[in-house]
Amino acid sequence: MLKGASGGYSNGYDPFDDYDIGSKDQKGTVATRWGTREELQRAVAVMRANGLDVYVDLVLNHRNGDDGNWNFHYKDAYGNVGYGRFQKGFYDFHPNYNIQDANVPNEDSSFGRDFAHDNPYVADGLKVAGDWLTKALDVQGYRLDYVKGISYTFLKSYLSYGAMNGKFAIGEYWDANRDTLNWWANTAMEGRAHVFDFALREELKNMCNADRYYDMRRLDHAGLVGIDPWKAVTFVENHDTDRHDPIYNNKHLAYAYILTSKGYPTVFWKDYYQYGMKPIIDNLIWIHEHIAYGTTQERWKDEDVFVYERTGGNRLLEGLNDNRATSKTVTVQTCFGANVTLHDYTGNGPALRTDAYGRVTLTIPANGYVAYSVPGRGDRLGHSSGR
Repeated sequence: MLKGASGGYSNGYDPFDDYDIGSKDQKGTVATRWGTREELQRAVAVMRANGLDVYVDLVLNHRNGDDGNWNFHYKDAYGNVGYGRFQKGFYDFHPNYNIQDANVPNEDSSFGRDFAHDNPYVADGLKVAGDWLTKALDVQGYRLDYVKGISYTFLKSYLSYGAMNGKFAIGEYWDANRDTLNWWANTAMEGRAHVFDFALREELKNMCNADRYYDMRRLDHAGLVGIDPWKAVTFVENHDTDRHDPIYNNKHLAYAYILTSKGYPTVFWKDYYQYGMKPIIDNLIWIHEHIAYGTTQERWKDEDVFVYERTGGNRLLEGLNDNRATSKTVTVQTCFGANVTLHDYTGNGPALRTDAYGRVTLTIPANGYVAYSVPGRGDRLGHSSGR
């Protein structure tokens, strides 16, 4: 989004100028790789007009493209070099200003010139620039890149400044230990930001790539979402894991889990647009938006099958089976009540009926899933259904 050190080739993670989102002739281009400032503003306006909230990806750990001596000189709006806002120099970066900020979980300068967030000039400059960006684009929230390298005392202050105050924020804290994620979100950040649930994603990767040799009992209360669903942003893949640590089998099971469980689920755009998962994900998003509410009650778990019930609203009974060779049939207690007809909103199973005690016997297809609730909620595309 910001003009990068590699100009028109930048993917956005080598940020250069905090006030250039495609309006200055710097690094060999006016537009960023994604277009001009006007085009970016127009794209955001169209999304807002269609009811979408827009979250921007903020890279606050580092800057790239200095003159070789830690100096960052920017053009102003009239093209005058060295007169742009928020110039930076030698003492605005670690280790020149300070060797180590005690409130940075993992100081790392490998990505570029590492910001000294404990330098008041840097902290104030980033806050003012973030306020400007928020107002210029009318954004509703933020993805915070590589928060391991950013002072959490600075981040709390940053997210409370100006137009950023109170807006949604997600931290990318890449760690598979859910206790560490919980510490960052609730202790270090004092609840001000959510965090991507890398602990759950590791479990989902193990489930999918194990190709039926995974113990499904491990999904019960897995990840940060298992202990604090209000702070967990769940995901199956992102732009980094897709390149370096992908889920290469049975990804549909992972999406079936995050889109029917608690937490704030996200969908990777390549899965949706490039990898042929749009029909599957559309169905699961509809179930998430219309049926999956309330607390989660575990109903059955063994090596192959995990069944759980969402107890809010009209309730949802979800069953997952990672056995590629055979379907699995189990009888479980539910909250639906006695003699209630149930409809599978995935289209993978037949209509069922609870017994006099509210129990139901369901068959989960091999390497598949089902999602049962009462009829009449509409089918997976939202049409009326009486089945």
